[in-house]
Amino acid sequence: MERKEFLGLLSKGLIGSSLLVSGCSKLLNVTNPNNVTPENFWKTASDAEANITSIYGVFLGQAGWSCANNWYNRRVVQLYRGDDIGITHDVPDWWSLALFTTADGSSTAQGLWSQDYQGIFFANQAIQNIPNINMDSSTKTRLVGEAKFFRAFFYFDLLTNFLNIPLIVTVPENSSQYSQPQAQPSDVWKQIEADLNDAIAALPATYNTADLGRITKGAALGYLGKSYLYQKMWQQASSTFEQIISSNTYSLLPNYPDVFGLNTPFNAESLLEIAYADTTFQGEPMQTPRNYEEAPSQAGGWYECYPNQFLFNEMTKEKTVDGNLDPRIYTTIIFPGSGLLYYGKTYEQLFGSGATQLSWAKYNQCELPHPLDHYSGKHTRLLRYSDVLLMHAEALNNQNQVQVAIPFVNQVRNRAKLANLPVSMTQSELMSEIEHQRIVELADEGNRFYDLLRWGTIQENLTAHGAIGAANFVKGKNEYLPIPSSEMQTNTKAKQNPGY
Repeated sequence: MERKEFLGLLSKGLIGSSLLVSGCSKLLNVTNPNNVTPENFWKTASDAEANITSIYGVFLGQAGWSCANNWYNRRVVQLYRGDDIGITHDVPDWWSLALFTTADGSSTAQGLWSQDYQGIFFANQAIQNIPNINMDSSTKTRLVGEAKFFRAFFYFDLLTNFLNIPLIVTVPENSSQYSQPQAQPSDVWKQIEADLNDAIAALPATYNTADLGRITKGAALGYLGKSYLYQKMWQQASSTFEQIISSNTYSLLPNYPDVFGLNTPFNAESLLEIAYADTTFQGEPMQTPRNYEEAPSQAGGWYECYPNQFLFNEMTKEKTVDGNLDPRIYTTIIFPGSGLLYYGKTYEQLFGSGATQLSWAKYNQCELPHPLDHYSGKHTRLLRYSDVLLMHAEALNNQNQVQVAIPFVNQVRNRAKLANLPVSMTQSELMSEIEHQRIVELADEGNRFYDLLRWGTIQENLTAHGAIGAANFVKGKNEYLPIPSSEMQTNTKAKQNPGY
């Protein structure tokens, strides 16, 4: 939805979220008749909307001083374990992620766990209570569909980061239900699939301008296809992605830089994105600190992480049909010899003559004509049409439908002005090309580690590409994070992941 509408709803959602957390248990003895309780809250369409907005708040990343915990709890976990990144920061918890020495006391792992389960709790409340509200039936169906998408989204995140997790789909009624055993991963996948299928049936393909940013049918289809892909259910994955493609709702933008522009939110290539804004609400910023995290110190950033030489080599491996560098590198990486201005300066003016430093460009707003002076309102793209095309090609290729898969990879290549692939490619050759395109197309978007996870090649790639934590990676352990110590202490039925 548009930021102004979101802010208006968030005022109700924040009230709802703070009271719904404390109001979930029937153990509370609330005597003040003015207090909000489960019994008197779930009465109106506004109550339903407030709860759904609270879920969007978790998705956005509410924090006390900014919408920052999507970076600190989610993006850091996604990016720092890849083989395409270097780090420079002074945060021990983040170093442990990159070094694969994370322990169960990690505040980052705890933050991710808590953030996802908070979203699940809000979603469970909505799914359980909204059907009983006397309101417009189509709106009711849509809101429950949004809640089911989010429950699936948060469980997908937990499953791919922790694997062994409790599966909670109802609101606890008493203390005996607080401790829950970890479910079989296959059962969590089944719940994700069920929720996404329900969401697909309930959600519209598009919204009007006032509701841009709400979850769509395309987002639910995308995550359903992605879920099948992670389970190596190739036919189900390709059939699901085909529904997105044949809907003609999405398309590749002609110019790659426009995909990530500050002024091109919710564009034709975006199936799901997190909306930020250069504004405040009740004195709190609605921005993300990601631009500072990834920008070079010479431009006022903190230079916490940067693209490594392996990624640079991948992005310069193939020339366009015109004999130029792959244009995606100019949007992704700040590098010497590019001929571009960064923060109003040439590379040499910014970093000094002879410098070779690499820095992220995609999300750090290097297009500004001046150094950074405030956090970013740039949206974070979570699922894009190019990703769908490449996942579809991968699913088809794994069914040995090589010739059918090649045109979908060519769409991504052609946007980058690369030549069509030869039709004589083997299944193995096409898989190598899909991996290469995913590295180049989706850099700094949080996909690389999880691609390696589902391909089963994390250790080999970490070692081959000089990742700082390669020597510490232990197969059978470091594919997943430890169950947080706080969960182990409060959930009497929880068991720690192997190796921790």
